[in-house]
Amino acid sequence: MDNEQTGTATELRNPARPAARQANSSGAIGPERLEERAFTLIELMIVVALLGILSVASYLWMVSSIQSARDITAKHDLLTFVKFEENYYLENGSMDINAFPGSDDVIIDAVSGSVDDPYSADAPLVVQSRHHKSSAVFEFNFVTRETIQR
Repeated sequence: MDNEQTGTATELRNPARPAARQANSSGAIGPERLEERAFTLIELMIVVALLGILSVASYLWMVSSIQSARDITAKHDLLTFVKFEENYYLENGSMDINAFPGSDDVIIDAVSGSVDDPYSADAPLVVQSRHHKSSAVFEFNFVTRETIQR
């Protein structure tokens, strides 16, 4: 009965936290109860290590996704450039590489051939496209109609 009165008195003094003040298996409220609820240093170190591994993996995935997006942008701009220049050639009889309003980060240059005769079998027009923050280079040959990644 003495334990019941002590438990009741505790609940009356602190009704908001009755579970925190429960007696352990021996009937006493003491440090044994606190040790059951706490995390060990090893457990915390394992959690921190796992979070570190996950953060490194997500960072590497993000970097590769950004690189892939830059490559896709360069290739897309090259194909859009080809369509634009073909239409320009049909209307004007020659190509103007500087007339294409491509992306700000993509550089498109003529590598070989002539803009006056891009479909010449001897010297076809070959253009390159690359993102300024990427190492991938895409080439398009106007005669073979192939896009190659270098």
